Amino acid sequence: MKIIRFEIIVIIILILSSIGIGLSTGIKLEVKQIDIYHADSIVLITGFEPFGGYDINPSQLIIENLSDKVIDGATLLGIILPVNYTKSIELVIQAIKDYDPILVVSTGLAAGSRLIRIEKIGINLRYDGKWYDLFRLDPNRPLFHLSPFPTNCIVKNMRRAGIPARTSLFAGLYICNAVLYSVLDYIEVNNLHIRSGFIHVPLLSSQHPNGMELEKMLDATTIAIQVCLNN
Repeated sequence: MKIIRFEIIVIIILILSSIGIGLSTGIKLEVKQIDIYHADSIVLITGFEPFGGYDINPSQLIIENLSDKVIDGATLLGIILPVNYTKSIELVIQAIKDYDPILVVSTGLAAGSRLIRIEKIGINLRYDGKWYDLFRLDPNRPLFHLSPFPTNCIVKNMRRAGIPARTSLFAGLYICNAVLYSVLDYIEVNNLHIRSGFIHVPLLSSQHPNGMELEKMLDATTIAIQVCLNN
């Protein structure tokens, strides 16, 4: 279903907000085999496989390095998602059903970014290649969902650690946004006591002069998890 004018206006507002025009961003609005069955609490973390012209996706490296770690008593369970709308969403939802996590932290690459972006809004829209090809992910569900992540607190703690970061209101209209929206929607529909959110990371410093070191990305993800577990 093609979007209506109201939805176009909402998108424009969100885009302007995300780049700092007009609104404040401070609004309140493949599984690694680990012994998760004996863990008291599970934090599900997701990343994506390489796509486009990139041989490496930093979000995949984050998952490979953090999966099986324990943070504040919670065991991290990592899955690598395919760059495919249907399959990626199905895998995350199935993992939620199978492992009953207390937290879902999804990560993805924003190649044009120079810092960590903590996303606040998942939009019920997807982009299929042309500016007018915008469709609902689910025509029967709300236009957007807000992540319950304490984004301002996460960003503040990342900056204290020397990691460039900011809150973002616009996760794009591709698969990263689809995963964010779909997980939030699934949680709402099923009345689950799970908090979920999305972290966009830039390219690695080895991939681009304005990129970021993997260690900083790992630290940033760890900080986000710690803040969510303790707030």
